[in-house]
Parts: sequence; structure tokens; C-alpha cells
Amino acid sequence: MAQARIDLAAYGRDEGDDRVVEAEAQRRAELAVAKAEGVLRFVQHSEDPLADELRALYAAVAPIIGRP
Repeated sequence: MAQARIDLAAYGRDEGDDRVVEAEAQRRAELAVAKAEGVLRFVQHSEDPLADELRALYAAVAPIIGRP
């Protein structure tokens, strides 16, 4: 489904114009970080290794898309 959206967004644009694809990737990254942020609120005191991994991923990606 995601690929279909990208294909539809790219339809009719110039071959060298990657702004549409970049904007879609940025939007998806922002949504993923927002979802991770929500999950982290529920697992903030968890010692589960998966929670630790999510914290590490969030810490690495959030600053790239402008989240503190």
C-alpha cells in the first residue's frame, strides 16, 4: 500500500524531481516517531529489552526529524 501511494504521488512529475518522494518519506518518518513516542509513554519504566531498543531507536531518529 505504501508503495502504491509513492507511485501515485510520483505520477506525472519530472524524472529528476524527488521532492514528492522525499516529502512522503519525511511524513512517514514523522508519523513513526510520533507513534514510538506514544508507546514510550506506556513503557517508560519497563526493563524489557524491546523497550530499551525502542528508546534507542527513538533517541537516534527523533533529532533528525526535529523532535527533542
